[in-house]
Amino acid sequence: MGKADDKDAERRAESGRILRGIDAEMRPGGLQARIEDHFAARDANKDDPVEVWGRRIGRALSLALTIGLILWLARFLAS
Repeated sequence: MGKADDKDAERRAESGRILRGIDAEMRPGGLQARIEDHFAARDANKDDPVEVWGRRIGRALSLALTIGLILWLARFLAS
């Protein structure tokens, strides 16, 4: 019975974590705050400025490339 109880507790903990994440995203400004944190590289090691700026540059370039590809696709499909 101990293993079944452990699995149940793990599932409840995981479900709670998922629900808290959904709740945080659904709050006004929740998703916007996560996007800002992502592009500001707040998840990077603050002691390493090269890592912070590398992430910021990489994420900005990936956004620019994605927008460029969307525009190219729209133009390609329109012709």
